[in-house]
Amino acid sequence: MKPILYGIPVSPFYRKIRIQLLEKNIDHQIEVLLPLEKTPELLKLTPLGKIPVLKDKEGRIVNDSSVIFNYIEDVYGENPLLPKNPYEKSRARWFEEYADSHFFNTAVVQYFFQKCVGPYVFGQPTDETIVEKAEKEDMPKMFDYLSQEIEGKEYFAGESFGLADIALGAMFANLQLAEYKLGNEYTSLQNWLEKTLSRPSFKTTSKEDSQNLKHIQSQKSV
Repeated sequence: MKPILYGIPVSPFYRKIRIQLLEKNIDHQIEVLLPLEKTPELLKLTPLGKIPVLKDKEGRIVNDSSVIFNYIEDVYGENPLLPKNPYEKSRARWFEEYADSHFFNTAVVQYFFQKCVGPYVFGQPTDETIVEKAEKEDMPKMFDYLSQEIEGKEYFAGESFGLADIALGAMFANLQLAEYKLGNEYTSLQNWLEKTLSRPSFKTTSKEDSQNLKHIQSQKSV
């Protein structure tokens, strides 16, 4: 039995695991799972009603993207995506946390969802005040920090592409879907982002994202 990844492509948390599976060359299936309605069937798979969900090759359920990522690394040792060095591993996990919490709330919720999801899925008009604050105040502070961290380095943690790059890249992919352009003042960050999004794994998910977003927006409710 192949592992099955449940979720929707426009979710950065789903994307994180999809990219991990692709980078590790793990044969797997993908199944669309919409977490909008907390049905008994959904809650049986994911008690908190969140995606992604992984059903492993034994048919067992694993929840939460961070837990899933570590589980996959433990089970599939080839093509490791976590540094061996304990300090660099801690840095990788820190950037994942930064991406999953601060980046998500600052850029994905306040910018991407406002512009690309809310008006179509929930019938909520874009709140331009929220978008403007994110774009002019909150995101620049975040990009300043990330630019400092990547300056003079190829990857955010360790000597090779891994968790930190995947987690952050998965969030940046949502900004790309919203046609947000990173400013030229963030040269190091921009160079890292171009290399990251040009990887085959990200190119694959980018196609899936675009198709899924078009489908979502074709269901416009306002």
